[in-house]
Amino acid sequence: LADAAQYLWAHGSMKVRSPDLVDRLLEVCLRHAGGEPRHLANALWACGTLVHRPGDKEFYERLSRMAVSRLPEFSGQDLSNAAVALASVQARTSFFDHWWGAIDGKRLTTEAWRQVFLAQKWLSCSNGEPPATGRTAAKAAEAWAQRPVAVGQSSRHVRVGDAAAELGYSVVHEEVQVDGVSVDMVIDTAGGRVAVEVDGFWHFTWDLDGGTPRPDGRTQLKRRLMEDGWGGYAGVVSVEAMDLDELRTVTEVALFLKKKLVVAGVAWAEKK
Repeated sequence: LADAAQYLWAHGSMKVRSPDLVDRLLEVCLRHAGGEPRHLANALWACGTLVHRPGDKEFYERLSRMAVSRLPEFSGQDLSNAAVALASVQARTSFFDHWWGAIDGKRLTTEAWRQVFLAQKWLSCSNGEPPATGRTAAKAAEAWAQRPVAVGQSSRHVRVGDAAAELGYSVVHEEVQVDGVSVDMVIDTAGGRVAVEVDGFWHFTWDLDGGTPRPDGRTQLKRRLMEDGWGGYAGVVSVEAMDLDELRTVTEVALFLKKKLVVAGVAWAEKK
């Protein structure tokens, strides 16, 4: 179990995908699930980062049942890793019926509390479950509120902002809302405020066989939460570095952004 989990953790840390190898390593984890709980949590964390969906559709539920049977042995970090991973792959398993009570009294790092916040936000925004309350929820929300927020804009952000202005939109850069959501920029349209995320290369996972890069688990999770209502945006658009870097002029970026708005369902996105 330890060896398989370490291989998975390495893949997740480097953000490289090899689906067949990951499936084989996960089967090893299931066969040897009696090992240390942190190895199960690390394997799940890697799956969440890579947004890995095994051929066995019941895999995450099977692994969750094993985790639940040993939940008191999990550290706070283990619990947060498992929770944010399952949220990232959209797996509402039996783990979430037991995890909240298990966190109480555990010691968590600030980053682990932020993962708890995201997992709970997913349960409420994307699954319609009641928002968490109490001391645990307050600690998670406090940690999330204290996360580092980008200062200044990258050259890619500037290019997209200039393109939005070229289309006649009013632009707000680096918006941070009271409820915790932060976005690279917001444009005002006739149909409402649209969030625009400019995602650099580190937001992606890479296929060892040369396939198309895909957003990593945290990036996909944040997008999904905003699409499900977090922040109250009328639409959410992602501009990816590999596409943006192929465009040379402001006009090209503006046309690309306009197409993105239409694809995202913001066909009414005329300027105010």
